[in-house]
Amino acid sequence: MNRRSFLMASTGAALLARGSAARQDDSGVPEFQKPVFNLPKFFAHPLKISAIDLLQSGNRYFLRTRTSDGAEGLVLTKNMEDYIPILLRRVIPHFLGKDARDLEKLVDEVYVVDSNYKMAGQAFWCPVAYVEQSLFDLMGKAAGKPAAEPLPPRVKLP
Repeated sequence: MNRRSFLMASTGAALLARGSAARQDDSGVPEFQKPVFNLPKFFAHPLKISAIDLLQSGNRYFLRTRTSDGAEGLVLTKNMEDYIPILLRRVIPHFLGKDARDLEKLVDEVYVVDSNYKMAGQAFWCPVAYVEQSLFDLMGKAAGKPAAEPLPPRVKLP
């Protein structure tokens, strides 16, 4: 393969990928902008996040989320000592008072809306992931189902 045929093939592949990413259905919303989860389908009423607490037992840390109606989620964290300031100052304030059913939007917004776009990397995304995991646990308990219930079905790769 020479340089010209390589560039033609890679350009064609890029255009195909771009076209598939921008596909739209009847709603007019591109595939990549559609929510992955349909959380309101599982909950008729809002799940307003009233508290997010960092708990410690010995050298282990847990993150507990609670809603105003008493639902509770709990998750074990890892290496939390390194992330405590970011969790307390940047992540938790964003989620408090919001509806847990809007989880996808909340995770997107915590990065952009609160000017956290300057904080890329593990130190920022681990605390966000812990809050997200505890909210999935909370929603699973509130629905009386496994936390993985709202996840889309697994896609089998060839």
